[in-house]
Amino acid sequence: MKADEPKEGKKSVSKRFAKESIANIMQGRHITAIFDDNIQLSYLPLSSIDVEDNIREVDIESDSFRGLVESIKEKDVIQPIIVCKKGDKYMLIAGARRLAACKALNMSSIPARIMKGSLSKEEVMAMQMIENLQREDLNPLDEAKAYYNFYKLKSGIKNIEPQEMISNIISYYNRPDKVKREVADILSAIEKTSGKSMKYAERLVSVLKLPVEAQEALKNEELNMAQAIIFVNNINHPRFFDVLAKAIKNKLTAKGIEKAFTEKKRGGGVAFFKKRVVQFKHEVEKNKSSISKQHASEILREIDEIIKILSEIADKKSASAN
Repeated sequence: MKADEPKEGKKSVSKRFAKESIANIMQGRHITAIFDDNIQLSYLPLSSIDVEDNIREVDIESDSFRGLVESIKEKDVIQPIIVCKKGDKYMLIAGARRLAACKALNMSSIPARIMKGSLSKEEVMAMQMIENLQREDLNPLDEAKAYYNFYKLKSGIKNIEPQEMISNIISYYNRPDKVKREVADILSAIEKTSGKSMKYAERLVSVLKLPVEAQEALKNEELNMAQAIIFVNNINHPRFFDVLAKAIKNKLTAKGIEKAFTEKKRGGGVAFFKKRVVQFKHEVEKNKSSISKQHASEILREIDEIIKILSEIADKKSASAN
């Protein structure tokens, strides 16, 4: 360093590294390549590692997790987890399954790669998204959420709907000149990092439009992607939940599900209206903290219209009975 150049302090080095890391992510570089020159290897006590709420939930009942536990029991942890300093503790960035497996084995410590410097919440979340996108054992639902959450994070829009991302993806590969530069950069980063086409991402993210029951069926492998897409294409069908229950119970094939949707059945989905209303109520309760005043007003207007229709039906039934 030249004598007339100011010495770079630890804080400025950390900030510079953080910015370079995110720039590398947006260019599609693999996450491990980003960390190589900016890490410290160590064994950390499990009790010193905090797991944030946005980390993907570990399914400890799955066969793959049990296999991981047995592997670690036999060979120890081969690939260290990735953490960064947070006060007197460490925040997990990557390796939730390995950490959970070590806890299941009552181990006291785990090998970790400690990132140098402090990172903002956005920077940590971006790296977590990239790590998730590059996992080989992701089920389709978790993979879809990884794309969607990364898109939400980088766009800065918390309440963005999956359909908006899907629309931008379609424009990205059909009419790229119509896509905003910042949106194109985000989609390009997803494409480069995942190694998957945007048509693949569009198909995958579409499953996030499905109701919770269908998403859980996909996650639990009661439905495969081909079957899930058929449900996406019939999401407004009056017998949606009827066919879903039948598909799971009878283990219908994709062709069987398509046939079930085309079959005519007296009464259609009337018997399932109540179930759908109950499901809607649960969804509102679950997401009430993220529903804006404007959206709440719009939903109330739709509900008022439904009440008017049902009141008319009830009045006609009463009149005919008299």
